[in-house]
Amino acid sequence: MAEAAGGTAGTSREEEAHVSVGSVGEASSNRRNMAAYVGWTDEAARAGDEVRMVVVSDVHGEVAQAHRAVAWVADNGVAPDVVVVLGDLANIKTAEMEQPAAAMAAEGDVAVLLDILANIDAPLVWIPGNHDPPVAHQPGCSSPQLVDGTHSAHLSVVPLARDLLMVGCGGSVPALDGDGAQVWDGYPWTEEQLEAALESVAGPLVGKSTSEKASIVLLTHCGPSRCSTTVYPRAPPASEVLTGSGALERLLRRPEMQAAVTVNMHGHTHPGWGLGHIGMVPVFNPGSLRDGRLGLVRLRRSVRPSGELGEWQVSRAEIVVLPP
Repeated sequence: MAEAAGGTAGTSREEEAHVSVGSVGEASSNRRNMAAYVGWTDEAARAGDEVRMVVVSDVHGEVAQAHRAVAWVADNGVAPDVVVVLGDLANIKTAEMEQPAAAMAAEGDVAVLLDILANIDAPLVWIPGNHDPPVAHQPGCSSPQLVDGTHSAHLSVVPLARDLLMVGCGGSVPALDGDGAQVWDGYPWTEEQLEAALESVAGPLVGKSTSEKASIVLLTHCGPSRCSTTVYPRAPPASEVLTGSGALERLLRRPEMQAAVTVNMHGHTHPGWGLGHIGMVPVFNPGSLRDGRLGLVRLRRSVRPSGELGEWQVSRAEIVVLPP
């Protein structure tokens, strides 16, 4: 069952041209490496080019759900160009992060789930969530069992297609109630720390000359504040939980980011699945795979009346509810 994520953006076309992300054969298990990309020609970048993504988040150690996602993708012939995992593969608590045994067990959980999701025949890009172990939050990630044949996009930039970059920043800030009181811990960020991290990875990519600009797919674990995808409802009299980041919202509202960011994809807020907006930037939350949801997103490049290549845009965003 597929649900429209707050409405589907459709684009009429006479021909579909599939944009492929190159791979370098087998690494460990079924994983595909993101170290090489297809060569680009003007013909390959013509109007109608697409990037097709399977987007999952918040697995929280549920191995059976990961297997179901892989089976659904295969059974329905989805054929993505890339699989994007938005964090919380494991389910370690904040208080356990500095306990070596718990952190090691969580690292093993992340590795197992990456191996399962890598059965989807496409390169896999991931970022950590607030329930993933400390090693997953290291820039570049030093754990061979996590990065052999996958690509951690945390605090890094991943070329995805011509003039299209993935920029990643995992983890979360504390969640608050309507009065500003903390409800849940964040890890590993405060708002100030996340603001600095976002600026360090995304800031250098904007404000360049037109010829150097690229569209950005911004991968975060927690989403922006004041967005429908980051509100966690609770029954009255309790107030809803606001899980989004003010620092991320401010970043997305900057004029140069409004122009550069094609979509912000995030997880963290399980019931916030769907499509929202910060200004004109689409914000997509695929929901929690633990709850049986995943996302399908297509990006499409337009062509201006002059014949020049235009911006990358979201042409389709769906929520899939896995069958029982």
